[in-house]
Amino acid sequence: SHKTQGNHLKAFRSPSFVYISKDKQKKFDDHAIEAIFIGYGDTFSKKGYQFFNPDFSKIFFGCN
Repeated sequence: SHKTQGNHLKAFRSPSFVYISKDKQKKFDDHAIEAIFIGYGDTFSKKGYQFFNPDFSKIFFGCN
């Protein structure tokens, strides 16, 4: 019998840091931004995690 592990799951509404890929960074930009984890992406359209950035009032997806 195989037990399922929940170690990889994140708590909703938890503060997170999201990595910004190098092609979207400028020379002195931050490597990550602070955001709030709000859910998992849809398996059909977007894979990864959903985040909300309160500074920009924007929802975006991250996969790292």
